[in-house]
Amino acid sequence: MKNYYQILDLQLGATDAQIKKQYKKMLRAWKVENFTGNDDIRLAEEKTSLIDEAYDTLSDPIRREAYDQTFKTYANSEDLPVNPLNPAEDRHNVSADLVGTVPLAEQQVVSKSRYSLMILVGLGVILLSLLAFILINLKGKSTTDISPVLMTGLSSVASMTPDGMNATPVTQETPVPIENLATDEPTVIPTIAFAASDPATCQSAAILPVVSAETDALFASVSAEDWTIGPASAAITIYEYSDFQCPFCAKSAPVVNQLQEAYPKDVRVVFRHFPLSSIHPNAALAAQAAEAAGIQNRFWQMHDLLFEKQSEWSGLSTDDFKTWLKEKAKSLNLNSNQFMLDLVSDKITQKVSKSEADALASGLNSTPTLLFNKIRYQGRTDLESLTSIVEYFLLPKKGYTACPEMTIDPEKTYTATIKTEKGDVVIELYPKQAPVAVNSFVFLVRNNWFTGSSFFRVIPGFVAQAGDPSNSSLGEPGYLFTNEVTPALRFDKPGVMGMANSGNNDNGSQFFITYAPVPDLDGKYTIFGQVIEGMDVLSSLRPRNPSSDQILVTPDAILSITIVEK
Repeated sequence: MKNYYQILDLQLGATDAQIKKQYKKMLRAWKVENFTGNDDIRLAEEKTSLIDEAYDTLSDPIRREAYDQTFKTYANSEDLPVNPLNPAEDRHNVSADLVGTVPLAEQQVVSKSRYSLMILVGLGVILLSLLAFILINLKGKSTTDISPVLMTGLSSVASMTPDGMNATPVTQETPVPIENLATDEPTVIPTIAFAASDPATCQSAAILPVVSAETDALFASVSAEDWTIGPASAAITIYEYSDFQCPFCAKSAPVVNQLQEAYPKDVRVVFRHFPLSSIHPNAALAAQAAEAAGIQNRFWQMHDLLFEKQSEWSGLSTDDFKTWLKEKAKSLNLNSNQFMLDLVSDKITQKVSKSEADALASGLNSTPTLLFNKIRYQGRTDLESLTSIVEYFLLPKKGYTACPEMTIDPEKTYTATIKTEKGDVVIELYPKQAPVAVNSFVFLVRNNWFTGSSFFRVIPGFVAQAGDPSNSSLGEPGYLFTNEVTPALRFDKPGVMGMANSGNNDNGSQFFITYAPVPDLDGKYTIFGQVIEGMDVLSSLRPRNPSSDQILVTPDAILSITIVEK
């Protein structure tokens, strides 16, 4: 896990203003134009990418809540993250200048002293915690620093970023009595008072965002001048703005190709040159080389070769790079003499220059930039993540255009069994307290909406989240309904099943199940069920947090869900 706070030289709990200030300060420090050598430039690019990544997460309220939840888990473990901007910095923030210079005996004394201090601090924390617990129970109050993040989407696609959860809890001086719905375990004293919601209402809602006329005009539609792979009839057009000398572009390009190969009828890739000439001196010439090869119908072959061999030519002088290109042109069975003439022709140099200018005019400032049907994507570029975005854009084929009819009987009992490779999870549903949520869930189950989807977010000690067939965290069924909350139902124990939403009273198909009491969620999310069997199965799910994990593990799949009505 990357430590975004260390990357921006911040402390946990930093304000928005502090985050923004540090972000600007770090960007100035690692400005690529300040460096000259190729290695230094490449390092600056990597640092800038990390700084952008950290800021994107910490400046977004919802993504930050998800990150902080996982970060706190790491902070209490022995595997504290190392600052990627300074790998020499250890988990205790020992100065890098001192590492390796302190005699071994002194290091051992320091370690023992620190160990003793840690024990004393730990005992102090335990005593303070016990004292706080006693005071809380005496006063009838409960507090928690758990930050919920249960939403329909992340900021992977810019225009789909949901607003933060703006509900303001009211502190409750006197405990509100609540009913233990499923177990005999002690309940958590509620921290907020809230009234029961009005009966839920439902309305149709577009699954995909609508591209505005202004955004559509920013990016030219596909023309004969573009290099494309895939059919014009494809449901998804991926516009790839790339720089042949960009290391990150070299990593993402083959993944985009694999994506198109996996969806040959549904995905069309449009490659557009965006050479960052100010920091990549050979980028424009490389783009011209691809265009020159394209005249002899070898654009994509040169495209692949330039990325595959990037380390060979990236540091060459212009003359040496031209010599390299001529040799590679021969290896692609091109007419090398014609290729060298076309390489520097006015037609090609002007085309590359215009492509760069168009990208800048549209507001792009980094490579690679991917647009899905002209909607900018700013998430991970591994195959699994991009596949989930493709599945999201294909979701309308599976979705609905209207709310489901009410078919459940609130007087009957409904039990759902979620089958996974690790076992079954059995859930008692609450049709009386949440009739619209239960009706929607039963409707989607009976229409195989969840089959083949996964628990795409699993945060031990917090929640396991599922319900999106695309596993992108963006997918919904084509309709949304409002909350159904009642003070009689609380997130006061493990196994509580709730509807995930963006905090805007907009529930679709995504749901979550708690691993522990989470009173911060009370009154904000619809509770519509309780696990009665299989908490051990839920506990065995692979931890996975798309908002913060550096490497995402494969999620545990939902093989099927069945409903028993009595």
